[in-house]
Amino acid sequence: MIRNYRELLEFGQSGEKIDSDQITKKILDKNLILYHKIDDDNIDYYSFLLETSIVDDKDLFICLENNVVKVLNKMMSKYKITKKSFILVVGIGNENITADSLGEKVCKKIIPTKHLYDNKIIKSGYGILASFVPSVAGVSGLDSSNIIKAIVKSQKPDLVIVVDTIAARDYNKLNRCVQITDDGIVAGGGVGNDKEKLDKEHLSVPVIAVGVPLVAYISRIISSVTNSNINLPDKLASWVVSTKEIDFEVLAFGSVLANCINRSVHK
Repeated sequence: MIRNYRELLEFGQSGEKIDSDQITKKILDKNLILYHKIDDDNIDYYSFLLETSIVDDKDLFICLENNVVKVLNKMMSKYKITKKSFILVVGIGNENITADSLGEKVCKKIIPTKHLYDNKIIKSGYGILASFVPSVAGVSGLDSSNIIKAIVKSQKPDLVIVVDTIAARDYNKLNRCVQITDDGIVAGGGVGNDKEKLDKEHLSVPVIAVGVPLVAYISRIISSVTNSNINLPDKLASWVVSTKEIDFEVLAFGSVLANCINRSVHK
């Protein structure tokens, strides 16, 4: 089964033309820029663009982490999430494929506390946090969106944070962007097998989607380089590629996002 990746949202749905006047730009650091847009439905889209790799720049790593925490805190406040709210982190993707293992890497570093509250081992001091990795249908044989819906229905979180690898439209944004939105996400699935969107409408709880473009379709790379649409053989058009440093990049982004979630929830 082929894994479909959601492409980097350009402050709206894929392919949508957005008026630049609707986008605010803030320079956070010489190597970090934040773009923000709110659409007519009060949906927020945040995109952090990095000039260099956080693997090579410790200061940029820290700067990105501090600013992602601020955005997560804003979005939690938007949905009135408090210290007593239960937050569930879902790591989408295939942990057996390096570029697709971002969600799993984040979940491994999450500090879970829900079981401690449930068993009255702790009563305060931390937020209420849990995480799980539903894997992909090609590994488990089960539709990840159905697993997520079942867990949400059973555990009744107040907020779901979904972390996933996404695809870059422009190769320059590979490993150089973090996107956060409360527009939800469509879990990757087989070709021609559209999934139900994981959002507030379908899960009955707010959903914050966090994505990092760690892969790109080769057709998109060619288009971004040549500024033209080229008809490629079907086999080649379906190729998905990543950079040779992907091992280090996915570990770095996994760490920074886990740190951000832990800091936002546990304060």
